[in-house]
Amino acid sequence: GTDVVVVEAASTFRGSARFDDDLDVELRIERLGTTSMAMATAIRRDHELLVDGRIVHVFVDAASMGKKAIPDHMRAALEAYA
Repeated sequence: GTDVVVVEAASTFRGSARFDDDLDVELRIERLGTTSMAMATAIRRDHELLVDGRIVHVFVDAASMGKKAIPDHMRAALEAYA
């Protein structure tokens, strides 16, 4: 009965990658709120930051699409990454 929607997404491009580059992609939970979470993003090649950004997700009731508190079992799983 819970869904997650993206309400904000932003990226800053700082460098270019090529098709055959090995890239490290990092997603880190910055904030875990009552009904939402914010994640910091980073893409690096050999420690060089190519892209950084932020994604905000809101938890909603799947039927009504109204905001919903993060369910306890999801919060427990996410807190390990916060």
